[in-house]
Amino acid sequence: MLAYFRDLKEAEAAKERLAKLGVADVAVDEMTARGGGGSMDVANPLTGDFAGLTDLTLGTRNTGDDRRILLAAHPDASGMADAGDLSRYHWVLAAVFDDPDMADQAREIIERSGGFL
Repeated sequence: MLAYFRDLKEAEAAKERLAKLGVADVAVDEMTARGGGGSMDVANPLTGDFAGLTDLTLGTRNTGDDRRILLAAHPDASGMADAGDLSRYHWVLAAVFDDPDMADQAREIIERSGGFL
């Protein structure tokens, strides 16, 4: 489950509440369209000199696999450009759980903490 937050404190609060629920694998990370390198290094898909989708759509060269996986959920990369004003959300929370019965409770915790699913 991926959730987006405007404020780091809200994301951290949701993370703590999810941990109390029993979700073992929860992470919070910053999500921005800026890569890690400052200047936007444009990848050319014809040369094959790119690591993945986010290199082509967000210019995130040399950011590492973990960061690219999270950034692939960004509307500018995923093609889901009609996600409201997601640009004001800068923090992403990723939660993985085995018990599908936790999904509704996790969704409620995220939404009450100010998150967007």
